[in-house]
Amino acid sequence: MNRDGGMSSFRANRFGNDKKEQEEDMITKKYLKEMSEEDAGRLKQQILGTIRCRKEDNKTVPNTADIACPHCGSKKIIRWGYNGNVQKYHCKNCFSYFSSTTNTVFSSSAMDYEVWSAFLDCEFRGMALQEEADLISRSRTTCFNMRRKFYRIAEKLITAGTV
Repeated sequence: MNRDGGMSSFRANRFGNDKKEQEEDMITKKYLKEMSEEDAGRLKQQILGTIRCRKEDNKTVPNTADIACPHCGSKKIIRWGYNGNVQKYHCKNCFSYFSSTTNTVFSSSAMDYEVWSAFLDCEFRGMALQEEADLISRSRTTCFNMRRKFYRIAEKLITAGTV
């Protein structure tokens, strides 16, 4: 805290208390509340359907025919090991490295498909954060972070006009 009792600008930006971010979250939340059930289902399918995988020896292995480089869109990719249980890839076109979860809600998330699906159902029903946390058996802080990630992705999809 700074001398006048408020947060320093670094701390406010670091912990997501930036006024612009709060306004964007409110706009996204308002739009989601006014969304029809059909549109909500379509948005959920777009968010969760971004990864098409099969289970193989307790590893999540994407179908390589569905994988393209998220940076350049090339299909010239090769498998490049694992990061935990997630397959990594190397693009021969732009020489970037990525995984099957890059640019999805599953990126840098320990939550699996079922947890994200239950969480999104709670969000579309307009449940409070504590109710969501109790329902999916996660902490309130985890649900808050999941909500922030969901709002960012939903905002991108909504502004792109895909919903």
